Parts: sequence; C-alpha cells; structure tokens
Amino acid sequence: MGVIRILSAKKWFSIEQYNFCLKNLSFGDYESSDRPQSVPTKLKDKKLAGKACSIWLHMRYFPLVVRMFVKDSDDMALTLGLRLHEIVERLTAGEFQEYEIVVLDELIINYLNERKVVAEMFPSLLGSPKPKTHYLSHYPQAVKLYGPPMAYWTARYESRHRLAKNTAESSKNFKNISLTIASRQQMRLSSVMYHGMFSSSKIFIMSKPMARNSLSDQTEAGRVLKTIMDSSDILSTDVEYCGQVYRKRQLVISQLISPDEMKVGIIQMILVKKESVCFVLQEFTAYRQPLRYFKSTLKDSTLVVVDATKISDYKPLVNLGTSSQLVFCLHHNISFSYL
Repeated sequence: MGVIRILSAKKWFSIEQYNFCLKNLSFGDYESSDRPQSVPTKLKDKKLAGKACSIWLHMRYFPLVVRMFVKDSDDMALTLGLRLHEIVERLTAGEFQEYEIVVLDELIINYLNERKVVAEMFPSLLGSPKPKTHYLSHYPQAVKLYGPPMAYWTARYESRHRLAKNTAESSKNFKNISLTIASRQQMRLSSVMYHGMFSSSKIFIMSKPMARNSLSDQTEAGRVLKTIMDSSDILSTDVEYCGQVYRKRQLVISQLISPDEMKVGIIQMILVKKESVCFVLQEFTAYRQPLRYFKSTLKDSTLVVVDATKISDYKPLVNLGTSSQLVFCLHHNISFSYL
C-alpha cells in the first residue's frame, strides 16, 4: 500500500488508474477466486483490503500492473516494491537450495535497510513498521530449521475453520454449539474414512476423453500424437494429476535453463498413458524482464511432448499477454541448481 501511494504521489499514476489496470488483468482459472481488491483511495485506510491469497496475488502481479507507468527504473520506492515482490516469490517456493537461503537473507536485509530510507522520505505514506516487519529477518533461519514456509503456512490450517462454521450454520442449533460441532465433525470424519471421499488414483480425467482415431492428420499435434499413442491411450483437455489440475491453454515450465531463462509451453492437449501423464506443448523460450516478470515472443515455437514428472515446476501458470506474446509471473520461485 505504501509503495503504491508513494508512486502515486510522484505523479506516476493516480490510484484510480492503478485500480483500472489491476481490474483489467485477465485473472483466470485457479486465480479468479482470489482476485485482488481495489486499492483504497482514502488516506485513512492503512492497508490493502482482502484475504491473504488475494493480497499474495496482488503482490505477484504488481510488476505487470506498474510496468506501463514506470518513469524511473531506479526509483527507490519502485525498487522497494520489487524487492518485496521477490521476497514473497522466494518465501512461497516449494524447495530451497542452500545458496537460495543466503540470497533470501541478503534480500531481506536490503529490503529492511531500503524501507528505513524510504520511510524517512515519506513517513506519512509508507506508515510505521509493524512487528512482522522485523519478524521477516528470522525467516531464513526458520527455513534452515523447518524447511519451506509453505509446508507449515497457517492459512492451510485456518481453512478448516470453514468446516465448523458450515456445520454451525446448517444445524440451526445453538443450545450447545460445541457439542453439535464436535459430534458432527466426528460423523463427517467417519464418512470420509469409510466411504472414500478422496480418490486414491493419481489421475482423474475431468473432461470428455478422446481416442487415437479421433485425431486429425491436418494438424501438427495430431500427426505427432498418432506416432506415440497406443489404442489404450486417451487424450483430454482437463486432467487432475497428483492433486493438481492441468488445463488446455495453461502454461507449464518444461525446462529451467537459469533463474532468468526458461523453456515454457502452452498446453495443447494432455495425453494419458496408463499411470502416466504427458503434456503436448507449444514450447517457447522466456526471459525475465527488469521488472521481474517473464516475456516471450511467439516465434520459432516447437511442438514437444513432455512427461508430467519431468516439468520443472508442478504449478501451471496463466498467460496475461496476447496471442502474439507470452507475459507471465511465476507462482513462486523455482529452485535452481548450478551443478
């Protein structure tokens, strides 16, 4: 909030212009339910509105919102915002190399030092530091002791509160609400355990499957698939694999060349072969831009088939670019080894 208001005070944009660009980002798929709320225009509001995931999504796409307004790429407030963006990106990673913990530690120290300078320049806009600002400095040590923070993020546990609330709302019985919730939760757990609420299969096909004989020889994808498909193989546009949903037109990172360069593919079709899943990808090379988002021009693309276990990261991404240019931000930092 402070960074956005400082940049607005510098006449880079108005809050209304920023909100317009934020609203017009085409959030899709799994991100649509966490769409960020507009930045408050009243100065009495000291923080962004919305739940944790919507603020996380806002932080993730901050570079894409602000990129068209940048007047000075070395501006200290902009640097502070991008620094916070990178910290969030790294803290939400699924795994860490040893050197990445050191990088995170240095990044946090630099952020805190720069925040102090910016706070002295704009005390009324950046606001006073909270205890959590200091707690940030302890995260690298916590990662060393306990692993990636996403593995013990409390929001995952707090989501269980919804079950108790649903029980209370549906029961309409408030004489002894604790007994009602406890007994019905026990019955729910019994139902899950003995009736199989969760599938044990790694693969769940969510759309109408297609067989090999439905492929057309008129497309490159059809010709490639016919050479590798058996009669028992099936095609789909939507598949849940190991708990993660993959859909046609999503982006997946097929190969990480360096932290700033990667091979990324648009899913054209999903091939299911017995107990394995393969993605048919239109593959491109994407590069990190100065504002930390990635961009790739849709030229010299190749059609590849990649096993789902071989992609560099499990999380699919959303293209916020155009039909001629890929533009996207990482869901989280992807661990990279130089060995």
